[in-house]
Amino acid sequence: MLYTTQRLIICLSNDVAGRTLQTFNLATKQKLSSYMTNEDVVYWKWINDTQIGLVMDRSVAHWDAMGGGAAPTKVFDRHATLEGAQIINYRASADGQWLVLVGILPDNNPGAFRIKGAMQLYSVARGVSQPIEGHAAAFSTIRLENAPEDTSLFSFAVRTATGAKVRRVLHVELSNLTHKP
Repeated sequence: MLYTTQRLIICLSNDVAGRTLQTFNLATKQKLSSYMTNEDVVYWKWINDTQIGLVMDRSVAHWDAMGGGAAPTKVFDRHATLEGAQIINYRASADGQWLVLVGILPDNNPGAFRIKGAMQLYSVARGVSQPIEGHAAAFSTIRLENAPEDTSLFSFAVRTATGAKVRRVLHVELSNLTHKP
């Protein structure tokens, strides 16, 4: 997996000895980090300039891919609604306080859309998850009028047998708003 703004490559190898994650700088031809894990990594993605989100069968972890051999840090357990799902995306909000894991599963219910979307929205600050039906998700920020700080915006889409719908959930920290009479 290549990094988009730097000449870095991440390699994952599965062999008899285990599963090895490695980071290489292609410009300097140096190995930056390496770690051997006991779990299968089913999905992985850069979540910021230094960390990779690693999705395993039962949990999600973050790994500092820029140096050393530190172990990935477990962030949360996967929700039961994602059991057996093919993971298609993992995203983090710009401040790293919100995470979403997106998977798809076959839906055998009569009259239903053939592919069911399942998501897990996770609050890092609160340490809690919320399962949501959906096929795609994104984070953004918006500056509300008279607000001193940006507010996080979470958008997601779900497709059902009757069609696709885009949903929006606006997360507003009340402490960020100032009251002006």
